[in-house]
Amino acid sequence: MAEVERGIAPLEPPAVAGARLGGILALLERSDPYQDLAARLEDRRAVDLTDATAGARAFAWSALVAQGGRTVALIAPSEDRARRWRAELAGWLGEERVLPFPERETMPFETGAPSGGAVHQRLLTLWRLHEGSGPFAVVASLRALLEHTIPPDELGRRGRTLRVGDRLRWQETAAWLFDLGYEPVSEVSEPGAFSRRGGIIDVYPASAEEPARIELFGDDIETLRAFDPVTQRSQSPLEALTVLPAREFSLERGPELAEKLIASAWGRLGGRGAEPADATDLSAYARLVDALREGGYAPGADAFAPALGATASLLDHLGDRATVVFEDTVELDLAHDALEAQAEERRDELATQGLPVAVFPPPYVPRSRIDEAAERHGVVRVRPSERALRLGWGSVTSYAGRLDQFLREVAGAAGTEAPGEGATGREATRGATDTRIVASPQAARLAELLEDRDVSTVARDAVEDVPAAGSLVVARVPLAEGFAIPELGLRVFTDAEVFGFRKPRHPDRRRRRVAMGSFLADL
Repeated sequence: MAEVERGIAPLEPPAVAGARLGGILALLERSDPYQDLAARLEDRRAVDLTDATAGARAFAWSALVAQGGRTVALIAPSEDRARRWRAELAGWLGEERVLPFPERETMPFETGAPSGGAVHQRLLTLWRLHEGSGPFAVVASLRALLEHTIPPDELGRRGRTLRVGDRLRWQETAAWLFDLGYEPVSEVSEPGAFSRRGGIIDVYPASAEEPARIELFGDDIETLRAFDPVTQRSQSPLEALTVLPAREFSLERGPELAEKLIASAWGRLGGRGAEPADATDLSAYARLVDALREGGYAPGADAFAPALGATASLLDHLGDRATVVFEDTVELDLAHDALEAQAEERRDELATQGLPVAVFPPPYVPRSRIDEAAERHGVVRVRPSERALRLGWGSVTSYAGRLDQFLREVAGAAGTEAPGEGATGREATRGATDTRIVASPQAARLAELLEDRDVSTVARDAVEDVPAAGSLVVARVPLAEGFAIPELGLRVFTDAEVFGFRKPRHPDRRRRRVAMGSFLADL
């Protein structure tokens, strides 16, 4: 029976278009615990949350984006956990609404260069937040959050948007790109690089997922096109090209920093003769001073990011309508203590080997600043407490490969029939009142098996419409964990419950081609 016939106001699709499972997310408009959560966050209050499985929490965080129009910054204890959260949220929202903010993959006070792909992705995410095309779910590990980054006003101020017809003189352009941290190369295949061949300038901006080709007629831009970094072939024309800083700090401040380092005896490093086999090569730090003095980059400059203008964190870029979610606060506290201890240990090692370490800025944004920024936005901490909001969203029955039983019970509760033969307990008594969602990469096969049991359904790639009460929806979406929300009569099943396993997922697949040029260069 249609919802309107039963005296229930029909639900509207999500306020934010394009959510992959937006129709299901809209059901949360009828959940009192969720509405309580949303109301508290609307008032920018701090909320402790408990009594909900990870899969159910992903449902709630996705609804805050799709239904509430809020950007959600989810902070996980580790990069691996962050990747898993990105994949789960992408299942609900679609990949375009989920932004990664990865770790730079460098250790505190080290002279190694960060991952170029990681820096590019961090800047790309900041730009997506800056240009206001959200809301998004932004997922970061604690370490990625604590690593200093460029302030929002600096990101916009130092960038420039190019259009066809603009005047672009090569010498001025080369100096400008160099100041932004771009590296001159013979062939552009990685983010943060530029090159020139006659009247053609190639550049791989931090604000783009593909490099761009600028064709000049004299000093005027004649065409702007994206190009493939692997084949180097030009592709679709661009209306505009925004070029942002290629690093999270400004090398314009390098000479000033170099003078401070020289005054701290860094200029005399690396010339002391033989060192123990396990000693750090301090000459790398001396080379860093030389590069900074010339306004250039050398590995190790990232250790001085705060002194070079990187004084912000991800939370400073979220905008006014945002929520910060700290997933598993106990593990986050342990991870924070481990990061601080590791940094202090490395600092002591370098001091023992003769490096003047007093000049190093703190490697991480202070936790107090992170907490203050989170409180300004409205924050959810997943932890038990006396005042915690209890959602009461639990797990569903696990069939662990008992496929016949699963199909029999789901088919028997398909809304037009009584529970099937063999259905017992809670699965049978809920019957036709429950809305059942089966989210699996094997949705097509499951739909065929349900057809064999006279249950008409199709495997969908997305669910944009609100499912009717008591309906069965089969979606080709790789969620990791099912859950049940009693007040909605909603049960979600995934491969984990149906088959007892789930295939690894690749949430960043659409970004792989961006890094392919780097991969081939490494070969």
